[in-house]
Amino acid sequence: MVVVIGILAVLTTNSYRSSVPDKKTTDDSLVNVTLQSELTNITNQLRIDQASSADGSYPATLAGAKGGLGVTLRQDITYEYAVDNDANPKTFCVSATQKDVSYMSTNNSSPAEGVCPE
Repeated sequence: MVVVIGILAVLTTNSYRSSVPDKKTTDDSLVNVTLQSELTNITNQLRIDQASSADGSYPATLAGAKGGLGVTLRQDITYEYAVDNDANPKTFCVSATQKDVSYMSTNNSSPAEGVCPE
């Protein structure tokens, strides 16, 4: 009887451990989702700004978005923004980095891992 209880205890413990994600995996997933969400919001605002611009250009800076009100940026994320309003079509790339994880988005792409090309 004691052997059966011992076996059941081991099986239950192993089953529980395998069902609980480790903290690093959870943290990494949260960072990925956060960065993708931030870039989606910023990209959408930049596209709105371009559509409402008289000459179809993107804001020169993230602070210049929303008619000069700027996009809301989180303090715990590092952002980079590059725009080329002289290109045809006009382009931009924005990247966000947090905890050594980087995502980027362009005028014609959804957020993806990586940083903007230099």
